[in-house]
Amino acid sequence: MSIGIVLHNNERNNPNDLFVSVNDLNAAGGPLILVGQRINVDQTFSLNVQEDGNGNGNIVWTAQTVDLSTTNQATVSVTDGQTVEVARF
Repeated sequence: MSIGIVLHNNERNNPNDLFVSVNDLNAAGGPLILVGQRINVDQTFSLNVQEDGNGNGNIVWTAQTVDLSTTNQATVSVTDGQTVEVARF
């Protein structure tokens, strides 16, 4: 089964639109399930990820500013309906 999560660009201190990619670590091979999705400042994007035996998802997100000057990445355990903040620049 899959669970739904929401990615949120919370970059308010230095507002930047982001290109976001996500790997689903619970799916075989940890595939890239989102590639370079533009998420504007304070906007969201919803997607589904594979759940593990405990009902959790495990993802790696990578966010890059649209001017390509800064990249950030994090590994996150998620639950159904969770909002994931994807900017910590």
